Amino acid sequence: MAITLHTSLIIDGRIEHASLEFDAGELATVAALFEQVDRERRLGSRFFARLLQRHRQLALTVLHNGTRLKLPDGLQTPLNDGDEINLLTPVVGG
Repeated sequence: MAITLHTSLIIDGRIEHASLEFDAGELATVAALFEQVDRERRLGSRFFARLLQRHRQLALTVLHNGTRLKLPDGLQTPLNDGDEINLLTPVVGG
């Protein structure tokens, strides 16, 4: 199995949706997952490094198997085979 990362974010007026899978054996924590995404540039250059610097302004929500993580401490949450990480920013409109 794998670890799955789902994003549904609005950043700088752009919507970023992605679903990515990673080998669970290589990733020990949520932070390691984000570092892997950045290293592989799967969402662009330094995507998570920049996103996490702005997490308070963006009201970023990170879910680990449906449970909200408190940032930045939650980035050290251990990952296991089959885990799902979801990243969300609020969307408003009407």
